[in-house]
Amino acid sequence: MDQMQLCYDISPLGRIPHLPPLVIGHRGAAYNLPEHTLESYQLAYELGANYVEPDFVPTKDGRLVAVHSIDLNITTNVASVFQNRSRTIVRHGLPWTGYFSFDFTLDEIKSLRVRQGIEDGSRSEEFDWLFSIPTIQEIASLIYDWNTNTRLRLGRTRPYEAVGMYAELKKPKLIQRVTGMVMEELFVKELQSVPSKVWDMLFPQSICNVNSTIEQAALPPLVVHCFERNPLRSLRTKFLADEEGLFSGRSAPPLVLLLSRVRCSVFRAWNSVHKYADGVNPDMACLLDSTVFNGVGTYKKGTAFMREAHKRNMFVHAWTERAELEYVVDSFPNAKAELTALFCDLGVDGVFAENVDIAVRAANGCGHQKLSAPVHSTKSKKHGSRFGAQVVHIGIFVFAFIVGRWTQRSFWVCCKSEKNESSSECSHLSTGTSSAKSYRSTECGAEASGVS
Repeated sequence: MDQMQLCYDISPLGRIPHLPPLVIGHRGAAYNLPEHTLESYQLAYELGANYVEPDFVPTKDGRLVAVHSIDLNITTNVASVFQNRSRTIVRHGLPWTGYFSFDFTLDEIKSLRVRQGIEDGSRSEEFDWLFSIPTIQEIASLIYDWNTNTRLRLGRTRPYEAVGMYAELKKPKLIQRVTGMVMEELFVKELQSVPSKVWDMLFPQSICNVNSTIEQAALPPLVVHCFERNPLRSLRTKFLADEEGLFSGRSAPPLVLLLSRVRCSVFRAWNSVHKYADGVNPDMACLLDSTVFNGVGTYKKGTAFMREAHKRNMFVHAWTERAELEYVVDSFPNAKAELTALFCDLGVDGVFAENVDIAVRAANGCGHQKLSAPVHSTKSKKHGSRFGAQVVHIGIFVFAFIVGRWTQRSFWVCCKSEKNESSSECSHLSTGTSSAKSYRSTECGAEASGVS
């Protein structure tokens, strides 16, 4: 039986024109519509995002739904619908009182409605309480329908213009301690329950060594990231061991380690992280370190971080772009300048954005060149599906049509099956090219120290 293959691209050799980096709709198009709703996800795709990022938490009956916090009271009307259902748990030795997702069944959670996550006056509240919390199956079905129907009607017909899911597993260690549920096991189980056509989209047959031009290239349809290492290790093992034969001959989704600002600034585990992760996603404030903005970036820590990642062929997707000045790194006048530094000066491979339209424009505004070129290798690696800075959509916006710039890029797609560790098969491709901080909520402190 063929094992699941680990396929990845290695970033371009030499100083050559570069493709636009990726834009990931952070919780959807969260600036425009209430976060983690099907409506917000679809709008993100309409604005040109390559991915949307649902945060998954479990219900009492073991289902996964998309909401930022395990405390439903932060963005839903749970306190008014289910009065007296709050309780207190212990987190980092301190009490935490809330209406936790794992204390409610799926039917109960589906009766709730969602509001805008940031209520500072800059975001519209006209759509509050209109939309429900989606399940992982509903999100996967949305993506399938978008890829097979909607995008084609919009003229986005190339395989690389298909969109994907960038899933986050929230607080696995805490959830397992409180409930006994294992997040990565729930995640795989939930995906197994999707229709076969959706399964085939999320876990496609191996794309190793089958593409000869950019017209045939495609982004991985599923990516998984987490602040904790152990779930990523477990997923890597589960995908490769494939004891149930679920993933035979299919491409493994990239796995990514999330890093808080504190963790990123002291991160030293470069020689081990690549064994279970394909990329590292830092708080963008960690990369844009203590520089007075003068139009020229001299980001010593950020440049060093990018160098360490790229020389191990690991991609970097920074989080999170928000247009409100309170979320912009202090040394920048606005989000546009912040994004320009990330994309053009540091050369990040993608950004999580709540203002997707701003991020898409910025991603196309660097002339497709990285000023900090990574160190490259054509050697196939034992672990990882690298996709880093690949192609992005030709953005067709809600109110305007934006035509992306085209350049040429050469990169290597290398493929490897764990069944034959000594083999490496690469084909050279010539390609054409067509979102600063987490919520300052009760969860921020936990996420900052959440990496086990």
